[in-house]
Amino acid sequence: MTKRDDLVCLPWHKSKDTTLRPIIYAPQQENMANIFCQPGTEGDEQDVWHVVQARFREHGYELYTPENYDGALKDAAWVIFQNMPRDFKPMSLIKRIKQVVQQALGKGTFYQRCVKAGMADRIAVALYEPPIVEEFAYDKKKS
Repeated sequence: MTKRDDLVCLPWHKSKDTTLRPIIYAPQQENMANIFCQPGTEGDEQDVWHVVQARFREHGYELYTPENYDGALKDAAWVIFQNMPRDFKPMSLIKRIKQVVQQALGKGTFYQRCVKAGMADRIAVALYEPPIVEEFAYDKKKS
């Protein structure tokens, strides 16, 4: 990694290989499953997510959301979570029970599936919103 002023820059390299390596971007909001254009198609230059996708393609990566990635998790170059995975956020007892049941059924959360696939060293977090915006920061008693 190189350091430029106060920013840390990852060593991105343009790939000589024409095969794009998959990166899964896990957005926080559920309505963002289709933010990227389909692999091999050009996006709208006015759409910020398509511009981000084009920049990643220039460096040899194709962006997917978890809903749109059909490959094996272990084959992804990286998984980038938008904000902290829900696994690390405070939960009510009911939500914790639901999570345990999901794990017992073999479903688990997307984060848990990534760790199980051996990707613990290829997970990144892009902090997107301040904690005050997060659902668990809302205090129902004060409203």
